[in-house]
Amino acid sequence: MTNRQAHKKMWTWIAKHSEELIGHCAGHCKWVAVAACGLMEIAKNNCFACKEVEEAGQDCSECPITWGTTMCLGEDSLYVRWHSCKDIEEKEQLALQIANGWRKRGLPKMRK
Repeated sequence: MTNRQAHKKMWTWIAKHSEELIGHCAGHCKWVAVAACGLMEIAKNNCFACKEVEEAGQDCSECPITWGTTMCLGEDSLYVRWHSCKDIEEKEQLALQIANGWRKRGLPKMRK
């Protein structure tokens, strides 16, 4: 399975299980999702996009995920919004956006 496929599988699982994961830290949610999806390894930062970048010898500016206008930990990123969200339906939608946010190489880079 590629990092892209593992990313999509993990975040789709998180979206489907948003209600039971609400209130847990992001690291716990991703770890549970990795185990539940049968993904045998936990990637750097529990993130398959981080793993992809690391394996390519690149830095975070080459992240294949479209997080918003900033990188994953930027104030308005999808990840930060997902992490802080308390509304189950919104949290599910944010997780699905993350699941489907892997962009093709060569598209404009995100700013840090």
